[in-house]
Amino acid sequence: MSSRLFYPSLLLIAAASLAACSGRDSNQTTAPTAAPAYQAVARGRVDIEGGLLRLAMPRDGVVAEIKVHEGDNVHKGQLLARLDTQPAQLAVDAAQAEQQQAQAQATLLQTRIKAAQQRAQRLASAAAAGAADGQSADDARQAADQLQGELENTRAAATLAAQKLAAARYELTQRSLNAPAAFPIPGPPLATATAAGPARP
Repeated sequence: MSSRLFYPSLLLIAAASLAACSGRDSNQTTAPTAAPAYQAVARGRVDIEGGLLRLAMPRDGVVAEIKVHEGDNVHKGQLLARLDTQPAQLAVDAAQAEQQQAQAQATLLQTRIKAAQQRAQRLASAAAAGAADGQSADDARQAADQLQGELENTRAAATLAAQKLAAARYELTQRSLNAPAAFPIPGPPLATATAAGPARP
């Protein structure tokens, strides 16, 4: 069976709609069937008690799982379908690695700054006692200040990496379609799908 382009707006389809587009001879005539109590009446909307329910996958992508079946009574918040999460997960992993690298660099710089400040203090004391020249003390103090500047830059990079990680994790959550309300699913089993995206107007 050839793969179908799947829009999450078409996730719940009436029996008559699926029968018309899957596996039947176009010349074959069948007896009309009674319309189900609930059915998709427009792209991105499902007819339920109380009005129309809009269903749309937040992002484009390849459908990896369809988690509901014919006759299911879906509860609010239930997972209906999930896209392939590998690209989004890779982005999360990369952002997390970047954050960890920045944090490790910050920890290393803090250790180096402490040692540089201690050295600068010893040289300053030695210079004051006439046991060392003042230039060495100045150089040591400048080296400590330079490391402090590197630490501030690294902390800023760690903050940026944390923001990127939060954004990547959010994008990962956008690969799932959850039921916004409770409703029953009529019709035959869902057709296998290969791609999904936001509902078209």
